[in-house]
Amino acid sequence: MEQTRVKKIEKPFTPFGSRKTAIDAFDRLFRKYRRSTIVLSYSSNGYPDREILEGLLRRYKSSVTAFERPHRYHFGTHNGVERATVREYLIVGQ
Repeated sequence: MEQTRVKKIEKPFTPFGSRKTAIDAFDRLFRKYRRSTIVLSYSSNGYPDREILEGLLRRYKSSVTAFERPHRYHFGTHNGVERATVREYLIVGQ
């Protein structure tokens, strides 16, 4: 990494970034803020999927609504990027 012109920033660990720990991390987050309105912006290429997130949120919220719209990521001049077209979700728990 030291021999490149562009220096990479080391990505810190977060439990949301691992398939082994993501579901539990979201459950703990939703439990912690169960007395608040929760608004989560999420992408269809994320893990866990939307249905699992909504199920977790329903453990703590009586009303869960999801809005969605198509979205295309742009990666500079990379035209053929896989998974560049996704669905973006706004999931609201009240």
